[in-house]
Amino acid sequence: MAGAVGLASSLLSVEGPIGGSASYLVDGRRTYIDLLTRGLKYIGAIPEHFPYSFHDLHAKVTKDFGGVRRLSVTGYMNSEGIQYDDSTANSRMLFDWGNAALAAHYRDRVGTGAFLDATVGHSRFANDFLGLDDLNWPPVDTLIAGGGHMTEDRADVQVTWHTTRGTVTASGPVIRFEGDHDYGWSEIPEILTPLTFRAVQWRVGTFANMARPLGRSWSTRAGIRAGHFPGLASTLSPFAELSYDGSGWTARVSAARSHQAIASLRNEESIGASFLAYDPMAPVERGPVPRNTEISVGWEGTRGASRLRLDAYARKMDHLRLPPLVGDPFREITLGEPSLRLLGSGTARGVEASWSWARGLVSTVGTYRWSRVTRTVGELTFVPRFHRAHEVEFGAALETGSSTWSARFSLRSGQPVTPLLAVIPAGSHLSGADRYSRGVVILGGAYNAGRLPRYLRVDLGWRRGNEATRQGGRSVAPFVSATNLFSAPNVLAGEVRFARRSSDDSPARVERSYLPQMPMLVFFGLEFRF
Repeated sequence: MAGAVGLASSLLSVEGPIGGSASYLVDGRRTYIDLLTRGLKYIGAIPEHFPYSFHDLHAKVTKDFGGVRRLSVTGYMNSEGIQYDDSTANSRMLFDWGNAALAAHYRDRVGTGAFLDATVGHSRFANDFLGLDDLNWPPVDTLIAGGGHMTEDRADVQVTWHTTRGTVTASGPVIRFEGDHDYGWSEIPEILTPLTFRAVQWRVGTFANMARPLGRSWSTRAGIRAGHFPGLASTLSPFAELSYDGSGWTARVSAARSHQAIASLRNEESIGASFLAYDPMAPVERGPVPRNTEISVGWEGTRGASRLRLDAYARKMDHLRLPPLVGDPFREITLGEPSLRLLGSGTARGVEASWSWARGLVSTVGTYRWSRVTRTVGELTFVPRFHRAHEVEFGAALETGSSTWSARFSLRSGQPVTPLLAVIPAGSHLSGADRYSRGVVILGGAYNAGRLPRYLRVDLGWRRGNEATRQGGRSVAPFVSATNLFSAPNVLAGEVRFARRSSDDSPARVERSYLPQMPMLVFFGLEFRF
């Protein structure tokens, strides 16, 4: 048994044998973010609490029949959500989502040089919205109501042959995907508009891959995937890679193409996408199907206690389903009707570097990523709102006696934003809800041509007990951690707001308001093993 009990979450894992040839593993988690932030609000540390909770359960049973023959069955389910009840405002918001999955895998030998892997699986994701302006039922005024689910069923038989000239793999997957989304009412158009959508898409295909050494440290892999989407399209997706193994280093170059017949309902340009922890998917109802083409080059080397890996890639995405742009992330619809999506395209290219070093009681690991991403809808080519051009991560750990100290540093460039060029007079004919902004027009620059402030985060941690004591035997180890040590705002978006006028004839006062992420949080708890 192993687990931890902490201020923000608890987890427990139990594993062991079943007889002499079978074993089991069960583990689960539960977070207390809702209780923690409620307490922080009570003492005045934060203005509002965040009523979010998460729990999951995972179980696996494995049966060995001797040799390579093995059967395993795995199940998983989780549930998370936000349940906000503000009785003073007489309103309630319920926002729940979760996964459930079950899979079985069987492995056996076929003849003298081949292995068979057979897999079947089912997964289901569901989500629900319910926002009420009145706590009575039926509600007098419903702000938002609806939900949806996605299911996937798949079966795959794969055979692998090991020969003197290389390794050959062949498989025949069959996949069924269903998307069922029904949002019947919404008075919050910034989140979603009413939509009802249900579609099923099958995918039947074959895949063949061969890996073969070429001599003098060269080797190659190549394969092709043939896919058939009934009533939609038939596709071919090739793959090829050439690699070289040197003394302490390896290098490779590869090219691949892939297709899929599902697309996201989420609009990444909406501010609501920053708070939606999942990606609702729906089958593509007409061709052409989305396509991805990628070329990559990589190098990896080790020397003593150091390791360095470099990767560069260029990617082209065609036939994407993208929503038409409004231009303001606070007014973009987060979830939208699939039939209103436009055919678009995208590109991505970048360089990624990762390294690690360890000596004695000190270990470090780090990454740097540079990328350039674009999307094209109609005649407009733009940098998407989620993009960060530069990202640096660095982590270090130091063992002193029976304690381990750790630190993590993260620095990322700001996300794109449409720059504010001017606020100019525009008459005084507006009234009602527009009286605060009356008399001005906001002029913005090129879409997403500006940048929000950069992202900076520093985390520190301390744990009693080092890696050697955690690997076996009984142990109880306290831990303490602090996230976002200096409470950096790390803004998600910027919004132009108008301050309240002192009179109808006074000019509007314009303010730039930023939406921040979480403040500094401190966690503590106990980790145990026996």
